[in-house]
Amino acid sequence: MNHENRYPTFRDNEEAIRQALNSASVPALMSAMMLIDGDFSRLNGSIKPGQGMLGEVQGFMSAEDQETIRDEALEVIKDYQRNNFILPELPCEEKLYQLMCFTAGQDIPKDSSKMMLEELALENTDPREVCLDSRFKKPLSEHAVVVIGGGMSGILAAIRLKQNNIPYILLEKNPDKGGTWYENSYPGARVDIPAQIYCYSFEPSNSWQQFYPQQKELKTYFDHCVEKYQLQACIQYNTEATAVNWVENQKRWHITTHNHHTGEQSKLIANSVISAVGQLNRPKIPDIHGSDSFDGAQFHSAQFQHQHDLRDKTVAIIGSGASAFQLAPEIAKVAKKMKVFQRSPAWMFPNPGYHDDIDSGTQWLLTHIPFYDRFYRFLLFWVSADALLPTLIRDEDWPDQERSINAANDMYREHATEWIKSQVKDPELLNKVVPRYPPFVKRILQDNGSWLAALQQPHVELITDNIKAIDATGIHHQSASEALHTEVDVIIYATGFHANKWLYPMNITGRNNQSLNTLWGDNPKAYLGITVPEFPNFYCMYGPNTNLAHAGTLFFNSECQIRYILKCIELQVSANADTIEIKSEVNEAYNQRVQHEFSKTVWVHEGAGSWYKNSQGHITTNTPWRLADYWQWTLAPEAEQFTVQ
Repeated sequence: MNHENRYPTFRDNEEAIRQALNSASVPALMSAMMLIDGDFSRLNGSIKPGQGMLGEVQGFMSAEDQETIRDEALEVIKDYQRNNFILPELPCEEKLYQLMCFTAGQDIPKDSSKMMLEELALENTDPREVCLDSRFKKPLSEHAVVVIGGGMSGILAAIRLKQNNIPYILLEKNPDKGGTWYENSYPGARVDIPAQIYCYSFEPSNSWQQFYPQQKELKTYFDHCVEKYQLQACIQYNTEATAVNWVENQKRWHITTHNHHTGEQSKLIANSVISAVGQLNRPKIPDIHGSDSFDGAQFHSAQFQHQHDLRDKTVAIIGSGASAFQLAPEIAKVAKKMKVFQRSPAWMFPNPGYHDDIDSGTQWLLTHIPFYDRFYRFLLFWVSADALLPTLIRDEDWPDQERSINAANDMYREHATEWIKSQVKDPELLNKVVPRYPPFVKRILQDNGSWLAALQQPHVELITDNIKAIDATGIHHQSASEALHTEVDVIIYATGFHANKWLYPMNITGRNNQSLNTLWGDNPKAYLGITVPEFPNFYCMYGPNTNLAHAGTLFFNSECQIRYILKCIELQVSANADTIEIKSEVNEAYNQRVQHEFSKTVWVHEGAGSWYKNSQGHITTNTPWRLADYWQWTLAPEAEQFTVQ
């Protein structure tokens, strides 16, 4: 029996195919070859990929071995072309597991295999599809849902709700969809996750223009998804949810909205509410004395004011995190002078190809060679999955914990330091840009050299003094020996977001008029980051302790979360119940486990502050769990953990 071929045919000649193969990830190519010609003897051959890692898609294979495989692949593809593009039947699950291990260059833990087979998705074009029980079609069709937020998670929620004929309205405070990738339009804005895994599993794209796409391309992707899945009719733009209140005698949520375009207030009533507002969506501008007296333009990077001509201007950038890393090199290209104010430096991951375009050969392979796209995505996903987490656990016997927390952490520190030293020769600047805290305490940033190159331009200055005040003409700052004033024309705050003001600024009240804002403060507790006691039928996506600082992509987490949420709704309607609510003891026990896991990690290190921590030093943003564990826990709710009535 043959396998149905969903890949387009082609008439490219041998030379064109050979040229495209020069762009191939050879480990992904080898697995694709085995599924094309059915010759699995390569699994035990002399040429095998080594263990992959971030930024390495060739499995550390020698140039000679890579060339040998490309020659062999050319013959396999020519045979496939001559045989009218017929594919053999896919092998059994065990053989596919062997192929995954082969591609990864290591044994994949058995308890991760189901998750990775789902991710590989050789047959299923929607691997994490949520199909609710058809017996409950009518009650589901009467279960009204309000989704708050039109970014990645909100669009996903809308797609899954629509696929299950559950009525919904999506509220988006902005004039357009896209969330992060609508708001963050500053010069240089781009993702730091490879494009092939920074997309919905059911809506991959082989037409990305860059390996790490910029903001406009990402916004276009979300536009495409909304159009393809026909979501527009149920999206209310310019509409912000200001209050979300549980009305006990109706067993419904009342959502108060404000339309930013008309100024009107309205009210919606829903059985369930899904908050998809994310963690990093409200810009945080520091409270600096005198900032309101500044005569020039000042704005946050996430609210970039493109109307200003920065030529012949002295521009201050306050902050040196992820946004500044991307923004500063672009501002340096146009500003007369640039002053970067840094509180603490960031560790960076050397990625010379961070700004690279995807070449035509890669595009052709992803589009035309059966299963190559799936194994390439698999490889990118796996090397950024759970392998890193053990290296973030403190070795209590490791010396000099201020420098690093274990052998692997120290090795990374050495590698990253050498990367910085290879670019910075000035001792004074080098002292400013090499962090003193262990790697991974704060977010690791992707770097292709543009950040450090920008800092070394003659019209750019990196200032590490404490900012004391702002006046009409500039910024007052204090060095170790003197008070200084730097005149600037424009101030850009690349100072992050209110990551610990959860669901801010919505006012959410649950049972007994309990305010979620008061209950949580800056120490939120949600079961699986999704559901909260006393707030029935209320769900979060990208909620507390679900940020991925060690692995994967938020698309994966969100797909796990919406599957869990829809299964909760199904559990509720199957019982003909008005409410479903996580038990408080379940939530408390889970969150105790969360903080216990964090106590062993680098993230609680006191060497530097980060947006991962709240005011008590607890980690409230990140997840401590393996992807494999979170995937397993979110397959479906356990009924005994909930009160359903």
